[in-house]
Formats: sequence, structure tokens, C-alpha cells
Amino acid sequence: MENVSWSDPRVVVAIYAAIIATITFIWKIIEKIANGSKKLSVSYRFFASFIDSPFERSPVFALLGVEITNIGKKDIHVKNVSVYLCGKKVKSMGIETDALGEINKETRIKYPYLLRHGELLKTDFGIENLCSTIENQLGGNDKLCIEVRDTVNKRYYSKKFYYKEIKNVLDISIKVNKRSGK
Repeated sequence: MENVSWSDPRVVVAIYAAIIATITFIWKIIEKIANGSKKLSVSYRFFASFIDSPFERSPVFALLGVEITNIGKKDIHVKNVSVYLCGKKVKSMGIETDALGEINKETRIKYPYLLRHGELLKTDFGIENLCSTIENQLGGNDKLCIEVRDTVNKRYYSKKFYYKEIKNVLDISIKVNKRSGK
């Protein structure tokens, strides 16, 4: 076996090739993780809605609107959307829970819902139903957020908001409806 010097061009090229191959390998792993990950953007807004009718003025409904956008590279099957109570628990129909979902017989969304890259899913919660379920079990400064689960049970969350924000929107809609006699 012959002695090989570090200054031998074959050794330098071999070391250089090994370094480039290692960097390329690590870069491909990072790229696959970053581009192949599942990501959802979850946002909310409070608003009031009414039914447009030429015959009579509709009552105003307080709603918590939810927008879910697939910002990842992979398709995601949304399993459910709920209001998460951020560690608090309430009793609903005799069961203690930390999240509340709404079952709407007339919903246009069937779960699991396929959300492709870049697509947006919009849904909403009736604030009156939500508040009547929670009743006096939460205080105004208790925090809530929107929780979205996919079919592999990965969870995605919106920014947090206060329960008093929901109550304020409901109170406004009740006042508007009283003024209009609804």
C-alpha cells in the first residue's frame, strides 16, 4: 500500500466530491421536509348576517366566520372544525369537553373535506348557539381559538380571542333585533 499525500490532487478531488455529495444530500432532506409538509392557515372573524328578502326585514344573526387555507404542498383532508377552549372545559349535554363543534343539518360542507394546495374553506358558527352551550361556564377574559383537525389527527389553530368578543357580537345582534322588533 502506498502513502498518499493530502496534497495529491486525487485526494483533494475525493474530499471535495464527498463534501458536495453530503451538502446535496442534506439539502434534499431539508427541501423534502419543507415542501412536503402539511400546513393550514386558520383565521376567524366576527360578523352579523341577515337573510335578504324583499318581503320582510330579516333578523340579524351573530356569526363566527372561519377561513382555512392550505398553504402546504400536500392535500389535506379536514376532519372537523371546532372552537377550542384553550385548556378550559365546559359541560355540554352532560359531557365535559374542551372543544365545541356545530352540527348543522343544512351545512354545505361534508367532512372529511379535501383541501388542495392553495384552496380555501369557509365555514361559520352561530354565536347564539355557542354562547347558549357555554352559558356561564366561561368568563369574559377566557381565551378561545379555532381548532382544525385533519384525518391523521394533526391539529391546526387560529390566533386566540376572548370569550367577551363573542358575547359583544351577540349582544349587538340582540339589540339590533329588539330595535327592529325581531
